Amino acid sequence: MTATRTVDSPWPDELELIDGPEAEAAHVDMVADVYSMDRGWIETMINPDMYGFDDSYAVVGTLDGEPVTTGFALRRGSGAGVFNIATTDGHRGKGYGAAATAAVTNHWFDRGITHATLQSSDMGRSVYRRIGFRDVMTHRRWSEPEVSEG
Repeated sequence: MTATRTVDSPWPDELELIDGPEAEAAHVDMVADVYSMDRGWIETMINPDMYGFDDSYAVVGTLDGEPVTTGFALRRGSGAGVFNIATTDGHRGKGYGAAATAAVTNHWFDRGITHATLQSSDMGRSVYRRIGFRDVMTHRRWSEPEVSEG
């Protein structure tokens, strides 16, 4: 999916926006928790050494001190890739993931990118469409079949 202009989803008043080193430190942990993935495996995809580069930006949204949403974007040339938008189970459907997506995307539009791209899950597709992303291609998802024991 791609957006070619600032996306539309304001930051909810009840969420505290955290960015910079504090968000970068919390981003991988939150993605690991939300997607039930091994933290070390996530670090091989989004290496913590990437944070702090001039071309990376992470946000975490907290509610009463608890992280409930996060997102990350990496600028390359005139575009940015949006990654790891995650919202905790009990806080989905409230616009928090859309706000995190808009925050990391618009950060780069404000700095001159011409397009942002992301790969959507089925769950996120309608959210991304609503805030201004559009489909540009489809792809097949391959996985190993589940093996039953017995």
